[in-house]
Amino acid sequence: MKTIMTRRTLLIALAALGVDVAVRARDALAADCVLIKNAKNPTAALSKSEARKIFTGATKQWSGGSVVQVVLGEEAAPETQWLAARVFGTSAKDMLSKMKQEIFRGEMKRPVMVKSSADTAQAVLSRDGAIGVVDGATAANLPAGVVVLKMNE
Repeated sequence: MKTIMTRRTLLIALAALGVDVAVRARDALAADCVLIKNAKNPTAALSKSEARKIFTGATKQWSGGSVVQVVLGEEAAPETQWLAARVFGTSAKDMLSKMKQEIFRGEMKRPVMVKSSADTAQAVLSRDGAIGVVDGATAANLPAGVVVLKMNE
């Protein structure tokens, strides 16, 4: 039986093995994922710099006053790979290492860890200050109370 691997699957597999493919992964995954937030959060858009500050704990509160709560998948998850490549320009392993350092230093609240995009959407729904990353299919069917958060270049 022959196994056919798409370019995207190959890049994700290489990244999961620690191979630095951030630029290629970013290109392959760029259109596949989006940031989401709880609809009670008034923030309409973020720059990449603002997103980095949120996902590393430098920004602890939204402009509306709610506490930031990151919702994140596992290292090998495509959504985590997308976040690392698109927002941080690095591998998921390096991004998660940076987050762990900030948590240890007390600068970042521990993320809510989830297994899937659907779980991310539900976790964001249940927390006013939550932000997460979901795949395109989940983004097209978000529950009421969760909206896409535009990221400006």
